[in-house]
Amino acid sequence: MRMKIAVKLGGAFTAITLTIVALVTVVVSFMVVNKLEQEAYKRLHNDLDVTMHTFAYFSQDAAKTARMLAENPYLVADLSDGRPKAVAAVSSHLHGLAKENIVSVYDRNGKVLYDGGDVANLNSPRRHPAALGLALAGEESKGFTVLPNDQLAIEATVPVYKNTEIVGAVRVGTKLDNDFVDQLKNITGLEVGIAQGQDLGIGEKDSVKARWLAQTILNDNHGRLSDGVPVDSIRELRDTGEPLRRTIEINHMTYMAALAPLYSGAYHEFVGTLFVGESIAPLHKAVQETVLAIVAVALFLGILGAVAVKFLALTITDPIRQLASQTACIAKGQLDKRVELKSGDELEQLANSFNKMCDALIEMQFRDQNANPLTKLPGNLMIESETNRRLMTGDDVAVLYIDLDHFKAFNDKYGFEQGDRAIQLTADILKSVCGENAPHNPNFIGHIGGDDFIVITKPRDAEETCLMLCKEFDRRVKELYTQEDRDRGWIISVDRQGNRQTFPLCSISIALVDNEVRGIADFLELSSIAAEVKKYAKSLPGSSYARDRRVDKETAYLTDW
Repeated sequence: MRMKIAVKLGGAFTAITLTIVALVTVVVSFMVVNKLEQEAYKRLHNDLDVTMHTFAYFSQDAAKTARMLAENPYLVADLSDGRPKAVAAVSSHLHGLAKENIVSVYDRNGKVLYDGGDVANLNSPRRHPAALGLALAGEESKGFTVLPNDQLAIEATVPVYKNTEIVGAVRVGTKLDNDFVDQLKNITGLEVGIAQGQDLGIGEKDSVKARWLAQTILNDNHGRLSDGVPVDSIRELRDTGEPLRRTIEINHMTYMAALAPLYSGAYHEFVGTLFVGESIAPLHKAVQETVLAIVAVALFLGILGAVAVKFLALTITDPIRQLASQTACIAKGQLDKRVELKSGDELEQLANSFNKMCDALIEMQFRDQNANPLTKLPGNLMIESETNRRLMTGDDVAVLYIDLDHFKAFNDKYGFEQGDRAIQLTADILKSVCGENAPHNPNFIGHIGGDDFIVITKPRDAEETCLMLCKEFDRRVKELYTQEDRDRGWIISVDRQGNRQTFPLCSISIALVDNEVRGIADFLELSSIAAEVKKYAKSLPGSSYARDRRVDKETAYLTDW
């Protein structure tokens, strides 16, 4: 039998392991790909941010340099006096000091007086960028601009003032050429590209084509690409103005890419696209290596686990047999047997839980045998046991003896069935105020019999509990009466001698006894004291309670309660 279980468990474990291996391989492959893509895109976004911050730095630096040149007194004087040759000479000298690859100087009419680094196509409409018009109107601008050769530059254009008069403008910037993107690649470690974003040419078959202005991706001959630009992505980027991340194909290679729009500094026109990306091939290779490693480890663990299961099965069958035998005994009503197991594992915990269940069943059986059949509350034996337990442990104990007033008259008029409802209502009120009997509830509710109840609680809460019980009972007891008796506030019934007379509505009297002032030995002594206090409480009108405050009951008066 043991070997059969071992074989079955070993076979089942092996089958489950192989199934899990397949599922894990699929799931982990997906998770690995997804995780690696997320990390790759996160890295791309970070590098995109770094690149854009680099652009912002170059733009601010260009503006700073342009303002420095525009404040040169020699340049200001030559522009003001209209000396173009002198302006060109000073500008050439300043260009060498600035170490920028674009420096242009214009007079107050927008005529180029010096052009250093820009493609010298003086007839190009882009010779006079929109930023120049703003500068001559007194407004500084910085950002990206299109050069006469369709290259992009990041630059700043500022006005030149003599006093408050604008006498010209200075333009300073850096071309976004191949040397520039090579430097960015060295910073990010990724492929970098800048594509044109406006004046897209029309290619064959009326299809729109774009071209790279500068990029680091190489073709098979280790030359730079001029085509292969993702035109749809550029269009989307131009329309939305938001950075994109996606997988694109360039030169038959798939790249994970992040793209950002580039705008002119003058009127915030879309002038180009920044591309940052990396080939997806290394990612796929990493995924394959990870999956192969997972499969190998899973298969090894599966084989090792199948062998281990055979040995583990031998330690499982004996405890299971003991538990099965004990279960049969419980089914026959034999609750006194226990499972003795010292294995130090979950089976021992199971055996201990099983034994605790037997103890709980015995306690439940005891409770059921001693519970009041009408209210299902614990009866006299459990009340006495619980009271003595608390007294013996040294707890502060307060006992509330509760009795219904005028219950016999109510019972005689409305009958035993309605009398049972009054008993059940009292039990419900006790539960609502004191809570259900539970292991962590400091309150214990018992039903002595008839209309007598008991609550065991803490002395500090006792008087507040008495007040709440009286208030709740007076509120709900009216539910048991007819509307006529309720409005009248009394009923007509017979007394113990059989005479008809009027009786008030039912109320409760509570005798409160605790061991705060003096010691109480056991339940019998406490019951004797409570019986005396209850007589006094019942002499008070309506629902009320009386508390025994005597240090020595032999020398005290009732009014001391």
